Amino acid sequence: MSAELWDTKVAGEFLVSRGISAPVTGFAELTGGDDNTNIAVECSAGKYVIRQYRVTGADDVEYELDLARHLATQGFPTPAPLPATSGELATTVDGLPTALFPFVEGVHPNAASHDDAVRAAELTARLHDLTEGYRGKTARKRTDHGRVARLRQCASSWISAKRMPDVERFVAEVTDIDEEMTAVESANRESGVLRWGAIHHDLNPGNLIYRDGEPVALIDFDEAYEFLLLQDLASLIVYWASNESEGRLNVAEALGLVEAYTGRRPLSGDELRHLALFLLFFRAADAADYVVRRASREDPESVVRDCWSYRHFREMRESREGLTAEFARLGR
Repeated sequence: MSAELWDTKVAGEFLVSRGISAPVTGFAELTGGDDNTNIAVECSAGKYVIRQYRVTGADDVEYELDLARHLATQGFPTPAPLPATSGELATTVDGLPTALFPFVEGVHPNAASHDDAVRAAELTARLHDLTEGYRGKTARKRTDHGRVARLRQCASSWISAKRMPDVERFVAEVTDIDEEMTAVESANRESGVLRWGAIHHDLNPGNLIYRDGEPVALIDFDEAYEFLLLQDLASLIVYWASNESEGRLNVAEALGLVEAYTGRRPLSGDELRHLALFLLFFRAADAADYVVRRASREDPESVVRDCWSYRHFREMRESREGLTAEFARLGR
């Protein structure tokens, strides 16, 4: 169901399915969701967000909602999904999984604010205190390795039609990092030096809500899955310490984020030495996802050349040795 098909009547009927019978008095679509329709509804019983999943499959939605509920019950600041009277967290509306959350009042933080960034890093550490070792009832299908695999699959059909040198180089570079990460995971199954659990994966300022300078909610676990927890720290650094216009990482800001995180949750020397690899892998997977989505309607060669994440990936790859040394110093 597109946002245009939602109205106060349909929203009211959905609230009733959650045991909320008050008439809808306010109704507005929220911006910022690429894969979902998010609608704020208000009634005398309170203010809520209806979230309809246009892309995510039912099993992955179940994973997200179970994780959010688990965190909320542990006291972590995230809105818990409100179950239907049948007990289900998600129900189907027009063939699509749909859930209801309490609305959280506040504002999104400023990515350019050092204080806001520090609070975000501390909250990420608090999140990992609760998600380390977490296993959901279902395995999440949307992963970074899956994003790279999808790129290779799509690129093979693009290249079969004609030569695409930029696409071929892009796929080769992303695949190299993907394979390096796979080798690290394999070794870690024996050593266990890199901690593992549920990650949020999308720690951009738009998914945080602050009041009076403090975070009161982390929302949108749509990309969450189980992986090495350093991938979340990479997500945090990418979104809070990157200059998008220049394609460069602000190393001082990145180090500040890691220091804020480790102030609550210390990282081992092995974790610090691997962090640059996770930054590269996060950027590679993000670029792969972007290219696959855009290339379905545009020339793949042009999409690769215009991809900001790929530019950032190549810049970080060139400075990887220096980044690794900088992160490692924090553990001394």
